[in-house]
Amino acid sequence: MRALVVVNPRATAMSPRERDVLAHALGSETDLEVVETENRGHAAALACRAMRNGTDVVVALGGDGTVNEVINGLLTDGVHDGVPALGVVPAGSTNVFVRALGLPNDPIEATGALLEGLRSDTYRSVSMGMADDRYFCFAAGAQYLKMSCSSVLTYAGSNSGRSVLPFPAFPACNSFSRSRS
Repeated sequence: MRALVVVNPRATAMSPRERDVLAHALGSETDLEVVETENRGHAAALACRAMRNGTDVVVALGGDGTVNEVINGLLTDGVHDGVPALGVVPAGSTNVFVRALGLPNDPIEATGALLEGLRSDTYRSVSMGMADDRYFCFAAGAQYLKMSCSSVLTYAGSNSGRSVLPFPAFPACNSFSRSRS
């Protein structure tokens, strides 16, 4: 099985040593190529190349932005039988996609789950959305998202020192319902 790991070297939750250990683990089960992204759009270009070269699995090692770029690269030619499987090893600061799917947020645990899935040939379908010519895997927004961010930032500023991560849906929904009235 041929695999490509697309690494975001700026991912905040993983050291270079940890990346090497995870690459070694994945390389024990696959014919592995590991490439670090160099700039915005590079992950999409790498994933597109892998798709067109018949790679079986493309692993996004990074955060939600890396996952989004890899998905758009894999689906450059649309949905078809030649699209490789996507694996995700979370290494970003939030990892919303991984959390939404109920996958391990710890990179080591996620790699173990990925290896288990490869060994047992287990895959899961995930619905994608499309806005203009870009695919998205977990969220899309425009005015609503703008209001959400504004509300969360206002909330964060008035509650300095507290975590705002558990609360963003409440001010966002409140702002959305007011704007629709």
